[in-house]
Amino acid sequence: MKYINLFPKIKVFLNIYLYFSYMVEENNEIVTKRYICKICNSTHSIKINKDLLKGKTKFPFPYVILHDSIIKNELKEVLTILYVDNNLEIRHTEIQEIVDDNLFSKSQVVEMTKTLFEENERLREDVAILTKELNKLKRLKAFYKRILLRLKPVN
Repeated sequence: MKYINLFPKIKVFLNIYLYFSYMVEENNEIVTKRYICKICNSTHSIKINKDLLKGKTKFPFPYVILHDSIIKNELKEVLTILYVDNNLEIRHTEIQEIVDDNLFSKSQVVEMTKTLFEENERLREDVAILTKELNKLKRLKAFYKRILLRLKPVN
């Protein structure tokens, strides 16, 4: 059952990761780095956007990563903090297993969900307004096209 509960989170993070990694790779703005996870005993490759350095004044800065690992048929969620320097080199890692199944508190989840629903509703309203405007423009275009077809050229 634990796997089923995690699937939506994994799917969302994977889709976001794939989208942004594709966009960044297209512009050659990423650096691929590797680190060893002491919990799952694996070497992981990560892609760090070079724009991450913009606005940073203190180095090394923390870069947080979440990943899952299956060890002895048990799913483990792992939180990794990488400390990255101004050359995008990993200088230190802090790795810990997320023991209690909740990364966020209930109040944080409620607040995030509320914000997302409000934004979703605002976007729905924007789509409805834009659809009406688009339909008006299409009708106007068709109207002027009919008028132009009725006009005869003057010789």
